[in-house]
Amino acid sequence: MNDATHASGDLPPDARPEVPADARHLGRKFSIEARLFGRYDRAIVYAVLIGLVLSGALLLFRLEMEARELLTATDGDASERLASITRQFHVYIVGTFLTGLFMLHHVRARFRLEAKLVHQADHDPLTGLPNMRSFDAALQAARTGPYSVVLASIDRFERVAAELGLASADRLMAMCAERIARASRLHRGHAFRLDGVKLGMLFVGKSTHHDLSAAIFAVQAAMAEPFVLNRREVFLSMSLGTAEAPADAGGPGELIRNASTALQAAQAYGGDTHVRYSPDLQSIRSEKLWMEAALNHAIERGEMTLHYQPQQRLRDGRLAGFEALLRWQHDGRSISPSDFIPLAEESGQIIAIGDWVLREACAQARAWRERFRCPIVVAINISPRQFQHPGFLAGVRRVIDETGVSPADIELEITEGMMLERAEKVIALLNELRALGVRIAIDDFGTGYSSLSYLTRLPIDRLKIDRAFIQGIAHDPRNASVVQAAISLGHNLGLSVLAEGVESCAQRDWLTGLDCDEIQGFVYGRPLPAAAAESFLRNRC
Repeated sequence: MNDATHASGDLPPDARPEVPADARHLGRKFSIEARLFGRYDRAIVYAVLIGLVLSGALLLFRLEMEARELLTATDGDASERLASITRQFHVYIVGTFLTGLFMLHHVRARFRLEAKLVHQADHDPLTGLPNMRSFDAALQAARTGPYSVVLASIDRFERVAAELGLASADRLMAMCAERIARASRLHRGHAFRLDGVKLGMLFVGKSTHHDLSAAIFAVQAAMAEPFVLNRREVFLSMSLGTAEAPADAGGPGELIRNASTALQAAQAYGGDTHVRYSPDLQSIRSEKLWMEAALNHAIERGEMTLHYQPQQRLRDGRLAGFEALLRWQHDGRSISPSDFIPLAEESGQIIAIGDWVLREACAQARAWRERFRCPIVVAINISPRQFQHPGFLAGVRRVIDETGVSPADIELEITEGMMLERAEKVIALLNELRALGVRIAIDDFGTGYSSLSYLTRLPIDRLKIDRAFIQGIAHDPRNASVVQAAISLGHNLGLSVLAEGVESCAQRDWLTGLDCDEIQGFVYGRPLPAAAAESFLRNRC
């Protein structure tokens, strides 16, 4: 760790404990923290110094008495006695000097040890930043004036760390902390490492929302730059929640709770964003707790269903397959997947939900194959947490065996971001899935930062271009160029390419001209319940 990182961990002056003036003076003399001079240590030093002074005073008194006697002495021993007294005085001077050096060395060694122990108690050993204990002290010191708290969580850090290994993950965390500390310091802020991937920032005297927003922007910009580890670029983002005093809270405890609520909202929005606390977030938090509880019973109550969105083959206009999309109806209310899927992923409920989706989609694919005798592929989304679950491969095997579906009739979709996490294990797992006969697709292609070297090694069948690149394809040459490059890349790798989110005939015509293989979107068909999808299939198979 370089000095810049440790320097970034300095506390605000007001956050330091109060110490006596004489201790501050002595502390500056030895260049150590003044608060380390306790009463016990000073008592020892003063006692020894007083003892030395008294001993010297007694010796000088004795010397004076001896000298008077010598002045009146008539015997011949005067010179000898004078030499003896001189030797005693020299011994005292040397002894006093050596004792002083020993005491100075002992005291300074003790103070250095205490300084180290206090620093360890108040700072995170990995990043050098002040820790939660220091954060609490700084908040108490700052409460007399306007101040703002920012709680930040590094998105996807655990998954990236699992791929990098422990040593590289520690280096990455230290690099993140250094960037955050530097960016906050430029705006008169102070950074703290609170727990795991969570950090805190304190801005004292930020009186306007504009000032705080500028500081937040600087932190986000610092994190957006790629990190280079072992000649490999790693991209990270942060979720941030902020609360300001006195506007948002009456004390530090309430301010932290409100900033935490804002952070949870930022994470619920998918991360890589900043949310400022408002009273409305409390209702969002209550909604989240309600939704999490309702999800526990959604499957057993029959509230989950699958809709199927058709996919069109462009060369002949025929139906190519369906994508299975999850829907949730609770008490007559439709809950958007963008609301409950991230929550299920966060809580771990996505494992059970994903297993149910896989089983339902496979059973439907087999039923359609038996009824229509035509090759229809059903695509199934696999969440990151489901894919990383140790029992995922065995679960796929079990579902295939129990439903009797042909593995060639199902396609498992993984996101591009999963390739950044445990890449070698991802490749090995995909190879085992392909050995079962299952098709593999990369979903939302173009939105992540996948390495082309990994892409060439992945045993995949199809690329799905994200809808974000399709929206402006007919009037934005840059989007058209990106889509054309993705299509060419897929074809060069021997893959079929599907464009998502195609909503107009103009977009479909452009994609046809770019030699795209398949499309999916409202221009061809909306997601349909199983019965309606079967009617759609009957007319086009």
